Amino acid sequence: MARVLLIDDCPDFGAWARSTLESEGLEVIEARDALAGLQRAVEDRPDCVVVAGALPGLDGLDVAARIAEEPTTAGLPVLIACDPAEATLRGVARAAGAQDLLPRTGRAADLTEPVRDALWTAGVAWGA
Repeated sequence: MARVLLIDDCPDFGAWARSTLESEGLEVIEARDALAGLQRAVEDRPDCVVVAGALPGLDGLDVAARIAEEPTTAGLPVLIACDPAEATLRGVARAAGAQDLLPRTGRAADLTEPVRDALWTAGVAWGA
């Protein structure tokens, strides 16, 4: 089963994202802040990371850059969840090490399709 690390400090989005991803047959690991998320990325070895763009302290760009720089997590696909209006930051996100942006629209497909693409690109089987 593919594993997704969700790093987000918003309980409502976290609960929705967890439920949505689990309904697609994914295991979801959660962290509520960037530092805990970075630690979980190293310890739990997820197949993909979804991180909030805005977090206290380190933001999603910082997390993507640190994951890309860490030898044990380099190559791990990172998706930065952001407001749809921030889609213009796609180039900045990719330069920081993220695979792509993920718009926080509340539509399940806007979460599952980018995760599916990230897993497919990483060669990880989708679903149970």
